[in-house]
Amino acid sequence: MIFTFQLLGIIILTGLIIITYIKETKDILFKNILTTLYISQLLYTTSYIAINQNINKEIFIKAYLISLTISYSFLAIYYIIKGLKNKYSSKETICDNKTKLAKKLFIFLNLITTILIIIAKLDINYNQISGKAILVTELFILMYSIINIISLKSYNYTKHDKLNIIIITIISIMCNIISYSFIRIPAVNSSITLIALILFYSMNSNNDKEIEILQLEREHSIKNNFDKSKFLKELSHEIRTPLNTIDGFCQVIEDSDNIESIKEDTKDIRKASKDLIEIINGIIDMAIIESGNLEIINEAYNTKDLINNIIDITNSKLKESKVKFNTKIDNDIPSILIGDTERIEQVLLSIISNSIKYTEQGHIDFNIDSINSETLCRLKITISDTGIGIKEEELKNIFDNNNDNNLEKNNLSLRYAKKLIDLMDGKIDVQSKENEGTTFTITIDQKNTSEIETVKEKKSLKTFSAEGKRILLVDDNKLNVKVATKLLESYKVDITEANSGKECLDILEKDNNYDLILMDDLMPNMSGTETLEILKKIERIEGYKIPVVVLTANAVHGMKEKYINKGFDDYLAKPIDKYELNRVLNKYLKK
Repeated sequence: MIFTFQLLGIIILTGLIIITYIKETKDILFKNILTTLYISQLLYTTSYIAINQNINKEIFIKAYLISLTISYSFLAIYYIIKGLKNKYSSKETICDNKTKLAKKLFIFLNLITTILIIIAKLDINYNQISGKAILVTELFILMYSIINIISLKSYNYTKHDKLNIIIITIISIMCNIISYSFIRIPAVNSSITLIALILFYSMNSNNDKEIEILQLEREHSIKNNFDKSKFLKELSHEIRTPLNTIDGFCQVIEDSDNIESIKEDTKDIRKASKDLIEIINGIIDMAIIESGNLEIINEAYNTKDLINNIIDITNSKLKESKVKFNTKIDNDIPSILIGDTERIEQVLLSIISNSIKYTEQGHIDFNIDSINSETLCRLKITISDTGIGIKEEELKNIFDNNNDNNLEKNNLSLRYAKKLIDLMDGKIDVQSKENEGTTFTITIDQKNTSEIETVKEKKSLKTFSAEGKRILLVDDNKLNVKVATKLLESYKVDITEANSGKECLDILEKDNNYDLILMDDLMPNMSGTETLEILKKIERIEGYKIPVVVLTANAVHGMKEKYINKGFDDYLAKPIDKYELNRVLNKYLKK
């Protein structure tokens, strides 16, 4: 009867191994477990025949015991490695080092077990087998079972793996108890086939889940790529529109001698440039949002400046349009609030731009109400239009990244506006009727504090004479140097140009009598930041101090704070805003 069960076990294990190798399972450790379990089953069956045929049986029995302990050690290391991968999934180096250490430990344990079983005494009486070799085997199997149980607390296993470990451990311990009580090897050996079946089911179940996950990821990737493809088509159109304005007016100015006409054209070029910068900033923000690294920077800001800027930009966009732009602003809105003014402006302009895009006639209403307390101001902003509206079925998914609605009716910029609002802990709601119009309602809480008394409003530009003052202008782009030089002309400063960080240091080595350094950051060979680090060391040794203002196209939101933390005294973004430049020059030259 026992022999029949052993043959059945061998047949089942043979089938499992064949299936595993046909399916080309990549998990080598899983293959090793099945293989050693199969060898154990074969050796036991061989030893059973040897016992009955009065052949030298000890060598077969000890080989069986060794293969059995190796099987259980493989089983323990298999789950430990899975646990390590779960725990250190984001730290590959740590995971690899700990995995290598665990493998070395188990190789050492297997070596000790093998030596002990070989030298231990073994008593054989028909199929009743006892002796210290059996005790060593049972102790090591028990040790590996305990290791599996301890690993449950140490690692983040799935529920499926936890259940398998518990079942396999219970089977192993029960069979050990039966074997020890009745001094019969078959009790331990009968667990081999059952454990192999559990492992095989577990592995294939995991493989099926992995395939399902990969399939879902593939479908998501295809949908995401399709979404981005549509976005890029619209983006190309959005970028080319202001570029066409800029390039077109530049060509007109080249052939014009009318100064008044040229001045008027340059105003339109500036408007188009601002539109282009807005688009580029939007693209950068989208990438940062997707990466999950976007920061909300809360600072004191002037609400009047924010609202007026939005109104001015919108009016300039509607200059040639038949659409009226109506505004209604609550007079009780505090003049100073704390929040991320750039993000709020970006969200509101995105939604207003969307309304402009789909409204050919009628009006767009921009209303702001507020509810105030001593520490909080809740802004309720509504943007309504009389445009084409949105279909009811499309309205449900307007902020959904995974829908495939027509892009012309479901602008991607709205989705990113929604993400920004979520990051600011705000809410956005949309109501619309086809051919009647759309209303967006945004609610954002801003800090209202009496501790912030004033925030400087943007005043009219008042240049001053800084004759006798010296500026070192460091930039590798000659056109950027030319632009900066033109903007500085009215201040009558003495400008020295350097085309690299190295040239800047060479100039300062000969003459450090400068009042201000305007330095680009992203320069080849030596960046502005690297140049500043060297400059700071030289200043500490030689005892002079020149203010260094970073002049950079790296104008992502939050970069100003990062550059200040790196040691720069101030920050100017490209394209250079003449008001910001005036602020910097007032700060460092007008003394």
